[in-house]
Amino acid sequence: MNKMTSKRQHSLYTGLVLTLLLLVLTACGKETTNGSEASKTPAPISTVQPSTAPSVVPSSTPTAAPTATPKADEQAVKKGTGTYVGQADPHTVEITVNQNATAFQLDENTMDQVKTLKQNDAVQFEYTEKAVPGDNKVKQLTLTKISKK
Repeated sequence: MNKMTSKRQHSLYTGLVLTLLLLVLTACGKETTNGSEASKTPAPISTVQPSTAPSVVPSSTPTAAPTATPKADEQAVKKGTGTYVGQADPHTVEITVNQNATAFQLDENTMDQVKTLKQNDAVQFEYTEKAVPGDNKVKQLTLTKISKK
């Protein structure tokens, strides 16, 4: 009787394994729709295209390096007033100007100047604007001077 129970368990186990194998193979098989084989094309994979920047080819004759001529409006020092909000990181402060929060970069001189300011101090400041490469609408504002008003 013990052999009979063991045989039944073995048969049951084998049947279960075969059923699972059949399910797996069926799931991996071809899909048909209305009697015709459905096309299974994988979704395209997006790839990063190489930069279209010109490559630098060494020249046998030395040439002078081109000098960038800054635009006049980028180098003009502008003045403003506002409310000092605080320092976002070691080189950026936020100042509310005309009810708009504006981020300004700090240079070596202004890093020391902001140490004396407290949140909500009325401030007057001078800054420059520089266009961000690749985006004509975005300007990088850099403080050149800041003090309590």
